[in-house]
Amino acid sequence: MSNTESQIIICVPGMWRDRDELVRKIAEQSGAISLIGDKLTETQSKTVFELQVEAHDPRMAAAFRAVGPHWADTDVMQQIEQHTLVTYLIGRGGSHGRAVALMLAAAALVKAGGVGVKIESSGIAHSPQAWLKFVDERHLFSAHEAFVVFVTDEDIYTCGMHSFGLRDAVIAIGEADDPVELLRVFTWYLFTETPAIRPGQTFSVAAGQPRYRVSEEECTQYESGELFKNQHGMWRLSRIVE
Repeated sequence: MSNTESQIIICVPGMWRDRDELVRKIAEQSGAISLIGDKLTETQSKTVFELQVEAHDPRMAAAFRAVGPHWADTDVMQQIEQHTLVTYLIGRGGSHGRAVALMLAAAALVKAGGVGVKIESSGIAHSPQAWLKFVDERHLFSAHEAFVVFVTDEDIYTCGMHSFGLRDAVIAIGEADDPVELLRVFTWYLFTETPAIRPGQTFSVAAGQPRYRVSEEECTQYESGELFKNQHGMWRLSRIVE
């Protein structure tokens, strides 16, 4: 894997008694995925991923709650505590197609008994129902919502666009009335339109709305080698005072 290719890791804990039951449940998924050894194939795209299977992890529920606060208090989250095995789907990111292939593979694991989905490479978790909805709506670019998270730190920035081979986006706190919505619209534009953006260009969510100058910078929010780090860099939006 080159340093410009992003690794995507998706965690799917489940209620399988052992690996044999997992293999059997996978085989029942109408050919959506196949597992031979540690190689799992998403049959629609014929994309091959590594599948690691590990024992119950007592830290799993806390990890899911930390990155899935929108469903942390639901009954579904309680099932995470009761999981018996944990599966990790590992594959190359870097394009919409590869991300969708991973979505399909993870959905098949959910249908085989998975009780939640956590994107280890961007830091967001989804309930099984939400994940299956993303997959059903993948033609509507639902992968953006599935993979991309918004982080507030010294700046406000996105994490997860490297899943598609794209830069993430960042803005200083105070430079927008609703910085998360601005970054959501901007990264959605990047994802759905794949525009040829160059440093110095401007962006606005709509006519008559504030304009922002676009510049490029390295991703310094994470250390080299971290799954969250975007090797492609960041687009910084800076408000133009008019």
